[in-house]
Amino acid sequence: MVDRLDIVPVGIQHKGAIVARMIVPLPGRPVVSPARRQNGLMPVAHGGAIGRLLPVVTPVNDLLGAILIVLALILMIVAAAQMIIARTTVIPRRDPEALVQGGVFRFSRNPIYLADAILLAGLLFAWDALIALPLVAVFVVVIQRRFILDEEARLSRRFGEDYLDYTARVRRWL
Repeated sequence: MVDRLDIVPVGIQHKGAIVARMIVPLPGRPVVSPARRQNGLMPVAHGGAIGRLLPVVTPVNDLLGAILIVLALILMIVAAAQMIIARTTVIPRRDPEALVQGGVFRFSRNPIYLADAILLAGLLFAWDALIALPLVAVFVVVIQRRFILDEEARLSRRFGEDYLDYTARVRRWL
């Protein structure tokens, strides 16, 4: 089983604006099985379908959705930039070169995954899929089991006591 995937971000558009990112394998790189790859995207697909079948329209859906989407994208960009500045990987399942503890990492040990969850919530609002909001919790559980626990073990092995001190100060999500 392949436990790493080299990826590139690709934008998803909604109402003319890029509102989400997804991952696409680079040519010539190992590809994760479709079942594994879909686990993180399933809440998005299900949420979009639910929004079409059972829309819950309120006057604030579009505005709240847009605010959440923008906040999520800003958080993703800031966190990724901090990791790049620290010269460590932003790609899951790769060994980190540095333990980033400042900036947005002072508030969340996983700001990019947190941004993904916020983005999903924003999309569900924008798609009038309020009935699907519990899928955000499903997404969080899937991401935690599929990626975060493994990444935490890798960080603990690599940075030892420094990482344990960091985990004592900063929560996993918020």
